Amino acid sequence: TLAAAGAEGVGLFPSEHLFTEGTKTPKEEEQFACYRAIADAIAPMRLDVRLFDIGGDKLLYSPVKEINPNLGWRGIRILLDLPEILDTQIRAILQANTHGNIDSLIPMVMSLHEIRTVRESVERQFAELQAERDGQITQPGIGAMIELPAAVELIEEITQCVDFISIGTNDLTQYTLAVDRNNVIVQDLFDRFHPAVMRQVHRIIQVANKNHCCAMMCGDMASDSLALPFLLGCGLRNFSVVVSEIAELKAHVARYALAETEALAQESLALNNPAAIKARLEAFQAAH
Repeated sequence: TLAAAGAEGVGLFPSEHLFTEGTKTPKEEEQFACYRAIADAIAPMRLDVRLFDIGGDKLLYSPVKEINPNLGWRGIRILLDLPEILDTQIRAILQANTHGNIDSLIPMVMSLHEIRTVRESVERQFAELQAERDGQITQPGIGAMIELPAAVELIEEITQCVDFISIGTNDLTQYTLAVDRNNVIVQDLFDRFHPAVMRQVHRIIQVANKNHCCAMMCGDMASDSLALPFLLGCGLRNFSVVVSEIAELKAHVARYALAETEALAQESLALNNPAAIKARLEAFQAAH
């Protein structure tokens, strides 16, 4: 179970896994049954449902073959263009949220308008459901995936209008460095320890904490033991990783003093190349 593994909830449920037969959108009843089953099983722990992150390298819905799908019609862009999909998913989440432990996470955020549109859908569907039924339902918290440099630039405003954020480090690295993470030709340039990525991560966490907005991280950096003390030193306290990695990461955390991770973070942020940053993190790890 999650609790036995040391987990405190499901930090990111990729709901696009509910798509079947390539482009068949799951029905409201199917979605409700899935979300309700998970929420019931883990209550009172939290379930963060990422709204359908379709498009990009997940070619589940787009009827056209895009030249560069990662820069095209994907994530929240599709949901805003096809509001019936968004509204159906929100409605299923609301009906499943009888324990009040489901939150929704918006993928590929690049503007406050996207967040406001999702919030309007939540409020509209909530009002309709309240009128239709007597059962207890609770509005889900609304979170934003921070995976685009545009979102980083808007992080002050974003963290003031959502309940939480999740830093998607794989896409954030990809878009910051203009390196397609699925392109083998430039794989050597895809580096989560690039100073531009590290400094953005630090900024995101610091601003979120200042604004009392819960910050979480998913993606490869979240489960990287080398990055862990740096992230702790930046102020990150919530990590979304696969269950099998939880025990090892918690064991690492137990060996660190907060003050020394904060010093490490400042030292790392002052370095200007990935090799130097990794060398400093490796030295820190070796000393513990």
